[in-house]
Amino acid sequence: VQSSLLQRYLQGLTCLSTLVLDGCNSMISLSFDYGPHLLPALETINIRYCDDLASLDGFRNLGALRELIVANCYNFCSLPADLNTVGSLNKLVICQCPLMRFLPQDGLPASVQTILLSNCAPDLDSELQRKEGAEWEKIVHIPVKKLEVYAAFHSLPIQWVLSPDLVCYRLFDLHNTC
Repeated sequence: VQSSLLQRYLQGLTCLSTLVLDGCNSMISLSFDYGPHLLPALETINIRYCDDLASLDGFRNLGALRELIVANCYNFCSLPADLNTVGSLNKLVICQCPLMRFLPQDGLPASVQTILLSNCAPDLDSELQRKEGAEWEKIVHIPVKKLEVYAAFHSLPIQWVLSPDLVCYRLFDLHNTC
């Protein structure tokens, strides 16, 4: 599905609560900036394996959105700048998006209760693991933070391994894999 055609496909689906985009490789960007009444019931957006997808925008009219998942989108680098206007967002998951270096400049909604960030750009992963810097300040208010690190265990500083604030680490010893 090309993003320019998506609006046409979604017209009239006022009861749609879950949108799953899987393997839409020709989609480079995706905007939901179609007007306030296009998807009033949309609660979950799950985007995965859209290899060319780089960015999302136009979320201000998604008043029912509770969960946003972007996974295995290897060119994805930008969450919507207006994501902080989605007061219903409860859960944000970004996994296997190695070009994702920054969270939105205006931060995340206060409503977010759970965030999972896994295998983003090394700079972002590192800053969040250190619990300092501008990106950390954007998630410090979120009660449940799951930051998964795919790295060689021996290369991690001891304070990362012993960090009590983080709920989950997934560590792999890459030196001993087959």
